[in-house]
Amino acid sequence: MTQQLGAVFPPHPQLIGRIADWLSDHPGATVDEIAAGIFPGKVTGPGRITDTLRTMAGQCRVRQDGGRWFAAG
Repeated sequence: MTQQLGAVFPPHPQLIGRIADWLSDHPGATVDEIAAGIFPGKVTGPGRITDTLRTMAGQCRVRQDGGRWFAAG
C-alpha cells in the first residue's frame, strides 16, 4: 500500500506560498517546470510539487487544465 507524501507530511505553508507566487508569474506551468523553478536540481522536487498542488487544489487555490496548472481566481 502506498500513500501520498502529503498525507504523511502535510505541505509546509511557506511552500504553498512559493508555489502560488510562482504560478502567478508562470501560469500554465507543468509540474516539472514548477519543480525546476522552485527546487532546481532536486530529484524529489516533482513529487513534492505534485503533492502540494493536490493539497492546494483541494483548497481551491489552484486548478489543473490537462497537465498544466494555474492559480485559481
